Amino acid sequence: MKNLMIVGVTALAIGFVLLLAPLASAQGILNGQWFEVKVKTKTLWWQSATTPKESRTDSFTAYMQLAWQSENQGVQEYDCAIWTQDGTGAWVNSDTATWSVYNENDKLSLAPDFTQAGAVWYVGDKRFTTDANFLLKIASDTVGVFKKATFSSMGCNVTIALPGGSDATGGCSIKGKSLKESPFS
Repeated sequence: MKNLMIVGVTALAIGFVLLLAPLASAQGILNGQWFEVKVKTKTLWWQSATTPKESRTDSFTAYMQLAWQSENQGVQEYDCAIWTQDGTGAWVNSDTATWSVYNENDKLSLAPDFTQAGAVWYVGDKRFTTDANFLLKIASDTVGVFKKATFSSMGCNVTIALPGGSDATGGCSIKGKSLKESPFS
């Protein structure tokens, strides 16, 4: 009788875990995740629509936090809060974009750009709008609990950059790695 009770309780516990697992994964494994992001740009700044002014290389660090939004035919949609430093050096939520992640339950996933307009990275008085596809690598344990993730751009361009009123275009690379906790205390 005691063994039958142990088997029954065990079966009930396993059933409960199996019932909750799809509910948890429906919200996206990256929900609430923070990422440290390294952005590098190589751009041509324009004096006018036809006259180049200077070629520049910029690099900066930003942070992102993902909040699950919805799932549409297996594609996970996240609100992606982008945190950059303003002119005083304070960290501010400078932009929020939508990030779509395909094949999130696989080890390799594709995140095709942030939104139709791209991601906007404000750094002091500069604004970089980027357009990129990302290869996302997700590691989870044997029961599907998130461990870590990294992503890197697979082709990236700067569609607009504005330092105090000038335009610029060029290329970029964006890399991110998940953090164990928020970068802000």
